[in-house]
Amino acid sequence: MNFAALRVVRCMKVQSIVAGHRVPHVLTSCIRQPIQTINTSSAHNEISSQESFELRHQVSSMKKNNTNWVMYRAGSVGLLAAVAGCFICPGNAIVDFATITLIVHHNYFGIKSVLADYMPLFFKDGFTNMVMIAWLIISIVTLGLLYAFNYNNIGFSKAVNNFFKL
Repeated sequence: MNFAALRVVRCMKVQSIVAGHRVPHVLTSCIRQPIQTINTSSAHNEISSQESFELRHQVSSMKKNNTNWVMYRAGSVGLLAAVAGCFICPGNAIVDFATITLIVHHNYFGIKSVLADYMPLFFKDGFTNMVMIAWLIISIVTLGLLYAFNYNNIGFSKAVNNFFKL
């Protein structure tokens, strides 16, 4: 943002407020303020790994991680449609299995992203990898249990509808 332009606009507002009145010290105080510039050249924006312990894990992360957002967004939109399908046609096995698959997928990748971003700041890589593997196992077990619930019981969508009937 250009601070000099903002200062000129502020001075113009002061001029319009005091129009018809002679207040030279207000106008000259706006003009006499030093103009500060911010250097945004690439040389000043680079952060060395020694100076940025907090960002070290992001700099060294895999380069393909930023392309996965399309899959995440498509899964989120599919999850919205699947949850709506649970209310439209409760008891449909295809909708139930799709919904719980997308719910577990959404939760797994969301929590995995948070863990991958913040765990390396506080813990060593070995412990971080163990937590990531534990989260993967928890997600797989959760998916299996929800599949069993859909197959052996009333199903996810009927359970949600019965919950809202309470």
